[in-house]
Amino acid sequence: MEERDRYSIGETAVITGISTKTLRYYDSLKLVIPEIRDPQNNYRQYSKNQVITLLAVQRLRMMGCGQKMLRAVLRENSLEVLCDQIELRIEELEQEIAQRRTIIDNNREFLKHLKASLQIQTQSVGADNGLLKNMRIEEIPKIYLFSEQRLIPHYNVCDTSVNFRVELYSKCRAKGLTMLGPEITTYYTNLLGQFIMHDCTIRIGIQVENDSSCKAIQEFGGFLAATAMHIGSYDTMINTHLALLRWIDQNGYEVNGDVSEEFLVSPIDILDQKNQVIRVIMPVQKR
Repeated sequence: MEERDRYSIGETAVITGISTKTLRYYDSLKLVIPEIRDPQNNYRQYSKNQVITLLAVQRLRMMGCGQKMLRAVLRENSLEVLCDQIELRIEELEQEIAQRRTIIDNNREFLKHLKASLQIQTQSVGADNGLLKNMRIEEIPKIYLFSEQRLIPHYNVCDTSVNFRVELYSKCRAKGLTMLGPEITTYYTNLLGQFIMHDCTIRIGIQVENDSSCKAIQEFGGFLAATAMHIGSYDTMINTHLALLRWIDQNGYEVNGDVSEEFLVSPIDILDQKNQVIRVIMPVQKR
């Protein structure tokens, strides 16, 4: 195409690689407005300098620069401003990459515990009332939980306290905390008290990285416990608790702390309760 002082929108699209639709969009945004009017047909045309400007715009767009950055570069039209804006774009991209890496890590961690839960489900085929008979004594490692404690009147253990959980997850995200693992519910009541429909104080926590500036983060673990897995609906959870209590007594231990449940697959993760995987944790000591 011969070099001229003015170019139609179609010619400009061919030269710059910017579609006519996008050129009209830039026009509507007052980003680059055709400055020449053809006296014969009254069509607007781009000047030679505007075509050069659009080539620069296209280069910046290919680098992921947004409208705000483009306006700054076009307005100031200086090498210093261009350098500043490119440095800013690099910082933005590095932040995006870091955020993506965090999302990937969270997905990997979630997938890891889902696969572990799937393996537990596979082993539970033929289990009695959702109880997988793999009770054992183990040391519960110390972790940190972003948690909240509430007194719930007439607590119904089959009510999964979804609203409580949703609020807690929302607060956790709002504080920018990284969620590392499944949630843990602790019952501050007499043994099996959560199953008898009276007022019950519970604490729900989400495993996170420790942050000393957040008062809602508390330490959990660092004690000896008897544990058992429950597979499926919460309706039969009391059977798992009863069976674990019998096992504790038969093996010469006694409960010496508040009982917790770790939701490896919770109602937040999957809607079908028969796919829930819950680890019951009872702190114990030798009798």
